[in-house]
Amino acid sequence: MAKLKRNISLTDADLLSLEEILFNAEAVESRERFDEVYGKNLNLKLFIRQLVGLDRNAAKQAFGKYLEGSSFNATQIRFVETVIDYLTQNRDK
Repeated sequence: MAKLKRNISLTDADLLSLEEILFNAEAVESRERFDEVYGKNLNLKLFIRQLVGLDRNAAKQAFGKYLEGSSFNATQIRFVETVIDYLTQNRDK
């Protein structure tokens, strides 16, 4: 979960471990129960990201790479900052 919060890609092993923890939890019961409640097409990575959110520094770092070496004006940079604000404050949307 910390990797998702910090915008670090999950490996297949990470995802398997996460699924094992989640689907063996007493409250969830099983993958079948999870699918019944949330639907079969729910992406587990996005589901967890919605729960834990996105770290502001991780978002700034990712967008910083995008802005690096570019010639965006102040309005365009402020727009990117607004996107970062949205991504880090509205995790349930």
